[in-house]
Amino acid sequence: MGLDLKETYLESDSSANAQIDFSSLSRGLKVPAELIRDRIMESVVFTSFFIVGWIMAINNSSFVAVNLLVVPAWFLFTVSMYILNDITDIESDSENQLDRPLVRGSVGKKEASVVAFAFVISGVAILASISLISLLISVIYLSVGIAYTVPPLDLKKRWWGKPSTLGAAALLSLIAGGTVQSFPGVVILPFAVALPIFIALIAPIGDLRDVQGDQVAGRKNIVINLGSRRTIDVTIMGFLLLISSIMFAYVYSGFNLAIVAFGVGVSVFNVLYLARNRSAFSKGKFIKMRKMCGLSVPLVQLGIILGIL
Repeated sequence: MGLDLKETYLESDSSANAQIDFSSLSRGLKVPAELIRDRIMESVVFTSFFIVGWIMAINNSSFVAVNLLVVPAWFLFTVSMYILNDITDIESDSENQLDRPLVRGSVGKKEASVVAFAFVISGVAILASISLISLLISVIYLSVGIAYTVPPLDLKKRWWGKPSTLGAAALLSLIAGGTVQSFPGVVILPFAVALPIFIALIAPIGDLRDVQGDQVAGRKNIVINLGSRRTIDVTIMGFLLLISSIMFAYVYSGFNLAIVAFGVGVSVFNVLYLARNRSAFSKGKFIKMRKMCGLSVPLVQLGIILGIL
């Protein structure tokens, strides 16, 4: 009888441990997935710059077989920077009523920090296996993200911080993609100059909806300094610059008409839409502008890829 009770106890204890282990495993998968899902659009944009640089380099030289894991590695690098940013932005994101995992409490700060660290280590390990140049650029890329988020630099609190950081991230992504294949050739130059400036000029449009939280956090970004209407004008300038660089690439760099159809078409559409809504001051309109400008970036990237094939 006593032996039966002991066996029953051991079986129930083993079952409880298995349930706890399963719960921990489920949580360990759910947290990274939730953090990735929250920042997937931004991370895909910069990973796409990486892919564009890679394809440009392939087009400029003979193909070199490489580890295809470099693409998810760059994606994880980008996600880790956004996680770090969200950890430091919990207060302002809450003020702006943003639905982020860290704001609603579904993910804790410690969990997010562990995930970000794991993503960085994974990315470093993969890129280090490709080349030292790729590793060096990835370290610079990560340093830019840290400088944007963490004191004493804390660039996000400076009016030029966000545009310059996102522009630098776009440039580094483009070059890093090129170094995976070889060293980027001349074909990449028009976009190595124009795309980072374009990203820097359209970046402030994303802050139109977040003015209240940014003021609470003591930030002096372009929207707070220039106002909504002039911020929209800056974004329009970004699209006009993009049109000029695309036409230059088509005429002088041997790109085909696909780049004109996608790049110029998307840019003209956004210029007309933004010009028509310069006097819009509702949060709903600002969110729509942000989404449209954000969607234009991967469409332009697709146009560049098709334009060099």
